[in-house]
Amino acid sequence: MFNYYKIIICIGLIFHFLNQNIAQVAPPAVDTGGVEILQARLGEFVLIKNEMVRKLVGSVCLRHKDALMYCDSAILDNLNNVIARGNVVIRQADSINIFADSVIYKGFTRTADLSGKEVALVNNDKKLFTKRLNYDLKTKIATYDTKATLSDGKTNLTSKRGTYNAANGDAFFKEKVIVEGETFSLKTDTLKFNTQTNRAVFLAPTLIIQDSSRIYTEAGSYDIGNSTAHLTKNPQYQKGAQIATADSITYDGKTKFVNLQGHARFEDGAKKAKGNTIRYDRQNDISYIEGKGSYEDETQKIVSDSIRYDAKSKLYATKGRTVINNPPQILEADAVDYGQESGTGYALGNVFWKDTSSKISIRCERATYRKSEDFIKAYGGRPMMTNFSDKDTLWLRADTIIALRENPKDSMRTLQAFRKVRMYQKGFQSVCDSLTYTQKDSLFRFFYAPIIWSDTSQLSADTMLVFTKDKQMEKVLMRGQAFVANSKDEVFFNEIKGRHCTSFFENGKIARVLVEGNAESIYYIMDEKNAYIGVNKTICSEMMLHFADGKVQKIRFFAEPKAKMTPMKKADHEAIQLKGFKWWREKRPKNHHDL
Repeated sequence: MFNYYKIIICIGLIFHFLNQNIAQVAPPAVDTGGVEILQARLGEFVLIKNEMVRKLVGSVCLRHKDALMYCDSAILDNLNNVIARGNVVIRQADSINIFADSVIYKGFTRTADLSGKEVALVNNDKKLFTKRLNYDLKTKIATYDTKATLSDGKTNLTSKRGTYNAANGDAFFKEKVIVEGETFSLKTDTLKFNTQTNRAVFLAPTLIIQDSSRIYTEAGSYDIGNSTAHLTKNPQYQKGAQIATADSITYDGKTKFVNLQGHARFEDGAKKAKGNTIRYDRQNDISYIEGKGSYEDETQKIVSDSIRYDAKSKLYATKGRTVINNPPQILEADAVDYGQESGTGYALGNVFWKDTSSKISIRCERATYRKSEDFIKAYGGRPMMTNFSDKDTLWLRADTIIALRENPKDSMRTLQAFRKVRMYQKGFQSVCDSLTYTQKDSLFRFFYAPIIWSDTSQLSADTMLVFTKDKQMEKVLMRGQAFVANSKDEVFFNEIKGRHCTSFFENGKIARVLVEGNAESIYYIMDEKNAYIGVNKTICSEMMLHFADGKVQKIRFFAEPKAKMTPMKKADHEAIQLKGFKWWREKRPKNHHDL
C-alpha cells in the first residue's frame, strides 16, 4: 500500500509540473508524435471517452510539418488529431491562410474540416469564402458543399459545391455557378477555373453577358483577363438584333472581333450571312465571310467564296466566283469590289450580268457598274450582249458595251456599243464602229460606215437609223453615201446609191427604197420564169424602187431621169457597177458564234 501511494503522488506532481511549464510564454516545443505544441497559456490532460487527450487553452499555436495553426483552444489526441475552436487560423507556407470558427484536423491524412459563420481561405490575392470547408494540406486542395465565393478583388465566382487547388490555382465549381467581373457576368452549372491564368472552362450550358452582348455555349473556355472566349459546342452570340451561330465561336472582347468556324451564320435583322467561316468586326461593323459564303439584306444577295462587307459604308468586296442577285439584276464574276459611298462597283473575270426586266444580258472580262444609275460598262475580252426573247434573240459584240436606265421608274434601257461592233439576229445582221439602241422606241443608231444585212439585201451609209418592230427591221434611214445592194444569187446585184436613202421592210424583207439626192440605180430585169433579160442603169435626183421576193417590181423616178437598158449578153457587168459597190460577204456574221 505504501508503494502505490508514492506512485500516485509522483504522477500528480508530474501533471502539476507540466501544467506550470505549458502556461509559460513560448515554452520549448513538445513533440506529441507529429503535431508540435509551440504555445498555449494553459494545458492539461483530460479523459474523453476513455481516451487521455491534451487540452490547450489561450493563444494556442501548433505546428505540423509546413503548417501552423492558431486558435483560442485545442484538443489533441495521440493520433495527431486536433479539434480547434475560436479564431482558428491555419497558415501554410507564406501564401495560404485559412480562417474559421472551428477545425477538426486529422494529422495522419493532413486534412482539415473547417466551419464557422464565415470560413475564409486566402491565397495571396485570391479569397475563398464559405461556411464549411475541407482542406487537404498535402495537396493544398480545398473542397466545399455549401455556397462559396471565390474572389480576386475584380472577379467574384460563387457556386454551391466545388474544389479549389491553392497550389496551381485550378478550381472546379458545381451547381448554380455565377461569375461576376468588371465588364461581364457568367452563369453555368459546371465550371473549371484557374485563378492564376483567369481562364474558365465550360462543362455545361453557359451564358456570358458582356456589355450588351450575350454568349451561350455548352462547352468551351473564357479568358477573363484578355476578355476572350472560345466556344466549341452549340455556341450562340447575340447583341440586340445580331445573332451568330457556328460549330465554334471565338470572341475577343478587347478587339470586338467575333470569329465563327464551321456552318457559320450571322443575322442582324434583314441582314443575313453564312459560310464556313465568318469573322465579324463588331466595333467597325465589318463582316469577313469565307468558304461558300453568302450575304443578303433587304435589296440583294451575294454568294461568293470570300466576302468582305462593311455595313456602315455598305461597301463589299468578293474573291472567287461571285453571284450578286439584286432583282431584277444578276451579276456574276470571279471578283467584285463595290463602294456605296462612291456608288461604283467593279467586276473582274468571267463577268455575266443580266437584267430580267429588260431581258438583256452581257458577258465580258471586266465591268464597271453604278447601282444608283442602273449603269453597267462592260469591257475586256470582247463583251457579248444578248437581248433575249421568245421570238428572236439579238446578239451583239464590241470592245465596250454600256447599258443604262435613263428613267429609274422605267424598265426600258439604252444600250451603247463602241469599236468593232458586230451584231447578229435572224432578221438582220450588222457591223459598224459604234451604235446606240433604245428599247423604249426600238431604235438603233449606227455610226461610222455601218453595214446592215437583211435577207438578200445589204445596206451601208455613213450613219443609219434602224426602226424595229417585233424584233424585225421596219424602216432604215441611211444618211450620207447611202448604198443598197440586193441579190438572189450573189452573181448579179441590184444596186441603189444616193446621198440619203430610206428603206422600208415587210416581214424582214426589203419592200421599198426611197433615194434622195444624186440617185443612181442598177437593177436586173427578169422575165416570168425568173430569167435575166437585161440590166437597167438609171440616174436622177430622186427615185422610189419597189421590191417583191428580192426582185425590183417597179421604179418611180422624180425629175428628169437618165436611163439605159442593156441586154444581158451585151452588158459589161463589172463596168456598169456603181462606184463604191462591194458585196461584203466575208464581213457578214453567219451566226452568234461568228461575232
